[in-house]
Amino acid sequence: MVGKKCMISLLLIFFCVFSLCGFSLAYAQENRLKTGTYIKDADRTGYGELSITNGMYNDAVAMLTTLENKTILSVYIRGNNDNFTISGIQDGDYYLYFTSGQGWNSSLKEFEEDADYSMLNSTLNYVTKEDKEGILYTSNTLKLKVVTVPSGSTVVVTQSNVPKMNFPPIA
Repeated sequence: MVGKKCMISLLLIFFCVFSLCGFSLAYAQENRLKTGTYIKDADRTGYGELSITNGMYNDAVAMLTTLENKTILSVYIRGNNDNFTISGIQDGDYYLYFTSGQGWNSSLKEFEEDADYSMLNSTLNYVTKEDKEGILYTSNTLKLKVVTVPSGSTVVVTQSNVPKMNFPPIA
């Protein structure tokens, strides 16, 4: 009889652990936006493009800001090599911030788990020129990836250094 009690106890423990893990995974899956969802959008009437591939496990939000750190637009990009191209970027100089994590909170505009913050270590400059061959415009491509040794291309920042996404919640 002791053997049956032990087996039932192990099954209950396994079921409880499995259920909790399943709940955690479901929670993270439910609190994700689709890749390409604009959290804040802008008047995208320029020609510039920014293609971002998220090579990390965690989801990310890319925020394009003015040099005065006013958020122009922000877009959600799921992890595991999802990619998205922001088009229509107007001419100008911009900073690019990233936040990554799990469990997106649409009300607070932040990740609830494993949140990290960084910014590109240089400005993005967008220029459009027209010549006899047509319109020439800036197109940038970036890949987000986990780096164990800092490479100098990004700078780790604290949440308080990231421009606020202070605008109405998305529906």
